[in-house]
Amino acid sequence: SLYFHLSTYNFLPQFTISLLRAGRRGAGRPPVVLQPRSGDVMRGSRAVLGRAVIDSTLYWLHAATADEAAYLVAIMNAPSMMKAFEHSRESGRDFHKHPWKKIPIKRFDADNREHAELATLTELAEEMLANWFDRSENAHLKLGQVGWSARIRDFLTQQGVLPEIDLICRKLFPRQAV
Repeated sequence: SLYFHLSTYNFLPQFTISLLRAGRRGAGRPPVVLQPRSGDVMRGSRAVLGRAVIDSTLYWLHAATADEAAYLVAIMNAPSMMKAFEHSRESGRDFHKHPWKKIPIKRFDADNREHAELATLTELAEEMLANWFDRSENAHLKLGQVGWSARIRDFLTQQGVLPEIDLICRKLFPRQAV
């Protein structure tokens, strides 16, 4: 099982969109993967430190490469992995570091076709979401974290990206993905 030593931080409710932009503008800076400390749904996002506002309810880890970060973000957002993340919690709604101890996620291997595909799909999703959000009808919506998360997942499902990520995760994690 892949285990990362994570420090705790958090992000603003509209974290996903601001972090998408931050991740793309951070050339030369080490990427980080962000996850909520607790919640009903696991979410993951990439960012570059110094480009996002974070506080005490987010865990983050330094990824070796942008592709490794994208690979992990894909797994964290795959619908078929939600039950595995939910069952990794040891109390109520708190994820903490438990998923990284209990779910056998292999280290990113750039030569592994599925790993590389997940990284590419995350990059595609980030680009699509940034363009989608920039449209005037989306940019002015006043939604909280849960509302944005649902809209983002619906959009990526309609575009076919999230189902493709999910299919690959089902192959990589046949015992965890449901």
